[in-house]
Amino acid sequence: MIAFVSCREDNVSDFSLDNSPQIPMGFSVYGAYDGMIGLEWILNNNSDSYNIYRSVNDTIHFKFLVTTKTNNYLDINLDYDSTYYYKMKAVNLDKKESGFTKIVFATPKNIYYPTRPVIENISPKNINGSLSITLKWYQNYDTDIDYYEIYRDTTDSFSFEKPITKVKTLFLEDNVNLKPLQNYFYKLIAVDKGGLKSQPTLSVSSKIFDLPIQVFPSNNSAIKSLSEFRFITCSEVADYKIILQESDTYITIKEFQFSSNKKKEIVSVAASGINLQPRKTYLWKVVAYLPNSSEPNSVTDFFKFTIEP
Repeated sequence: MIAFVSCREDNVSDFSLDNSPQIPMGFSVYGAYDGMIGLEWILNNNSDSYNIYRSVNDTIHFKFLVTTKTNNYLDINLDYDSTYYYKMKAVNLDKKESGFTKIVFATPKNIYYPTRPVIENISPKNINGSLSITLKWYQNYDTDIDYYEIYRDTTDSFSFEKPITKVKTLFLEDNVNLKPLQNYFYKLIAVDKGGLKSQPTLSVSSKIFDLPIQVFPSNNSAIKSLSEFRFITCSEVADYKIILQESDTYITIKEFQFSSNKKKEIVSVAASGINLQPRKTYLWKVVAYLPNSSEPNSVTDFFKFTIEP
């Protein structure tokens, strides 16, 4: 008699490879000044992203700061006199994390003066007698700008004794004590959170036109027909646009664009290519532009008129 014996292992160990990512190498500070700290490290082959942790003025209270997929990170808007501590982990596609790197630290002292700002645009406006000049400028590369000082003068000789205002935005609408036909010059200075100031910008200037004066059709008038518009030009050479609209829908019927060298003189503009209906009210206004500019400078109010054959 032959006996067959079956052998069975009930406790076979399930060996698996540990696929946790490696701790990133080369974690270090590459720069620290003016309220910003730059961190860098060497990318891992088996990592998808990196979690950075930060603690302020101690190595105990670390909090998650950011996740990034690159090999560097710039921490900005920091206090100049605080010391910032950092450590990080690598994370793979399976969301497994490495151990922490060593701790690195830096204090981002305020060292450099802000770079000189650059003004993008100046736009004067006279909207039916309401005067303003809008300035826009590009954002500084500096990350610690606190505000901008705005200076205004009627000549290009600035004293810089006192700014007309301080703003934290990248634009200013100036509407204080302005007069039409007066040249206004502007410069601005960037000030960082430590009080360091940039060099002033190059000056820009512009002038607010006076309003054109509508003559025909006069406001709230009844006319038999419309063959032309008449108005008195501004006191400066300008480009013009006459806008004709329907009063009930405010839909523009037609625009008449032209240039004029006349100053404070009556001009006539043929009202060609339009077909106005009797006993209907229409609106018209005049817009004046600096020559070769697309920004309106002075804009009249709408005048109403009705066709009464």
